[in-house]
Amino acid sequence: MYIVIDFYQHQQVMKCPSKVGRKINKLRDEFLSWLYDRSIDHPYWVCEDGENYGLCYDADALIYWLNNYRFKKREVIANCR
Repeated sequence: MYIVIDFYQHQQVMKCPSKVGRKINKLRDEFLSWLYDRSIDHPYWVCEDGENYGLCYDADALIYWLNNYRFKKREVIANCR
């Protein structure tokens, strides 16, 4: 299944199994909770003086989260088209 991820100024397409695509709204909410959790050290924080003060991400962040956190015990579950 292909999922279009819309960032208003640009779109990216993610390929994933239909089982994942059907739950994309629930997964999006889980992803955003993970992404904005300041206690989690992930590569999408913008840091200055050791302090996380913002985020910089695109569809690759969702794909990273799906493959490395949400479905980490499986083979690669999502990728960019």
